[in-house]
Amino acid sequence: MSQGSRIPGFYKLPLDERRRRVAERAGVKLQRILDVVGRGGLDPDTADKIVENVLGVYSLPFGIALNVQVNGHDRLTPMVVEEPSVIAAASNAARMVRAGGGFCAEMIEELMTSQVQVFDVPEPGAAIGRLEAASAELLEMGTRAVPGLVARGGGPRAIEVRDLGQRCLVVHVLVDCRDAMGANLVNTIAETIGPRVQELSGGQLGLRILSNLSDHRRVRTTCRVHAR
Repeated sequence: MSQGSRIPGFYKLPLDERRRRVAERAGVKLQRILDVVGRGGLDPDTADKIVENVLGVYSLPFGIALNVQVNGHDRLTPMVVEEPSVIAAASNAARMVRAGGGFCAEMIEELMTSQVQVFDVPEPGAAIGRLEAASAELLEMGTRAVPGLVARGGGPRAIEVRDLGQRCLVVHVLVDCRDAMGANLVNTIAETIGPRVQELSGGQLGLRILSNLSDHRRVRTTCRVHAR
């Protein structure tokens, strides 16, 4: 961003001028911004191809929070909200934080969870022992399934086995997805190791899918506000 995220009096500008200023600051063609914000980025025909039973689309105001600085870099921050004053409050808070050096953000963990379920396991305790003993094998299988991710420095990192009770076990594979969201990669790993997990557990193969609980993918952000 060539001119930063500070635009004093931005809220006083006419709508067309705000769009032009943001396009200049972000280095994006004005028409591209107009194509997105002018119609909400989604038309009914496109929406009908994404989810089921579509009737239309639902729009909310698209605004920009200003003054944001993260790790020394200015950011224009998109916000979609329906409540007045929220974007203004965020911009004001970012201005106060900016005076104290801005936000500092760091990645703590970047692991997504692939999960494989087996049910009707005859002897869960013994099955857990076999699965844990085969951790290296399962990790190797998962690694071979995602060569592109491994080439970028990512891949499966650890195996966890959970006993859910009622003869049901879940095997978690913690996967470093690098900068990708990783859903397809994680699902590929689950599908790949699923048959072997079934064989080792002696149970019936169930779900093989990404977990939406992203408790191993965390960012820590800190800031400082000067006392007045």
